[in-house]
Amino acid sequence: MTDRSSSLSRLVVVGANHRSSSLIIREKLVADGDTVARLLGRLKDAGLGCAVVIATGDRLEVLTLHDSAAAVTEIVARAFAETAGLELNDLTGQLFIFEGEEAARHVFAVTATLDGLIPGDPHVRDQVRAGHELSVTAAMNAPELDALIGAAAETGERVLLESGIAARPASLATAAVHLAKDVHGDLSSCTCVMLGAGDMGELLARHLHRFGLTKFILVGEAANREEHLAQQLGGRIVPMDGLAEALTQADILVSSLGTRGILITSETAEAALKQRKQRQILLFDAAIPGDIERAVGELEGAFLYDLNDLENLVMEGRMESNAALEAAWEIVESGLMSYVRGEDDAREIPVVGALRQRLEILRGDVLAQPQGADADSATELFMEKILKDLSGQLHTENSGRSAGSMEATLRRLFGLTGGKDR
Repeated sequence: MTDRSSSLSRLVVVGANHRSSSLIIREKLVADGDTVARLLGRLKDAGLGCAVVIATGDRLEVLTLHDSAAAVTEIVARAFAETAGLELNDLTGQLFIFEGEEAARHVFAVTATLDGLIPGDPHVRDQVRAGHELSVTAAMNAPELDALIGAAAETGERVLLESGIAARPASLATAAVHLAKDVHGDLSSCTCVMLGAGDMGELLARHLHRFGLTKFILVGEAANREEHLAQQLGGRIVPMDGLAEALTQADILVSSLGTRGILITSETAEAALKQRKQRQILLFDAAIPGDIERAVGELEGAFLYDLNDLENLVMEGRMESNAALEAAWEIVESGLMSYVRGEDDAREIPVVGALRQRLEILRGDVLAQPQGADADSATELFMEKILKDLSGQLHTENSGRSAGSMEATLRRLFGLTGGKDR
């Protein structure tokens, strides 16, 4: 077992999420892979020796090791401000800070999908993994952070497999997906029109995208958030005066402006339905106050749901959802305590077990060949088989971020330092 008291005492998480920060700030802090890479560079230049940046749709946070949480907070705030084009004062009161065991608990909760807007969303674990890979690529990882992310990932896997947290609609977004599938079936052939890109509207759109919807039209101004969202969803932006035309293409409409009064009247929707030859439109009014006239829901072929309607659907599954959340938190607390006590080191990591099995198969193949009787020949053949498989995989992945991450991991694992390692 490993004594983690020293590393835990230096563990700090600083960031912005849907609980700590306003929508305006979070819009500015939206980060893709390139942005995270630049942010890591700024953190390194500011004196942080290691860091993992976790960027999801509702958070941007930095995990690091340091003797002073106050110093980390100042470094992170400045890096966030410089990266997002904000004034440092803009972030006053907008960032959360966790230290020690509470910081570890936070990382476990995030990785187990319990701390986001959509409990049970499996994509969050992929985003945590991507953040760790970027850290490795930038040589900003550390063994203590690697161990924490690994233990949190293992616990997150258990949560999704054992707790049932993703089994029923547990949020407005998942309720919306269930409705969309009920109305349209396969979402891959649908077009979603987005009116505005408010927080809840973006949440619904991202969830629909994750469940197969790929055609998006964003109606509104080409501001930073809209452009970033359109790029991520593979959509296009049309001006507000193109709303009527966009409606004729909408199988699903997600509206989240909430600032201009009624934007879609029953007359507007009826005209669109006629052009669509009565093909059904599912409308989600995620704005407060609403963007869509309630009478639209009375039209044949139109299905209108506002936030209250979605909340009622969620409440139907609330009892099972609460039970799943309780089970999920029990798994997180159990995994966290094992990590804190170092008991996770006593268990073989699943990928190591899989590697052991693969090597045993290769060893058996070598020993079964004529050269297997000679130690020198057997070990040479064994190495040749391993390196052949590895080289083939690296050539296959020889594009984009994946190959770089694999190479960085190999160099770190085997102590390879330069371009001509011996």
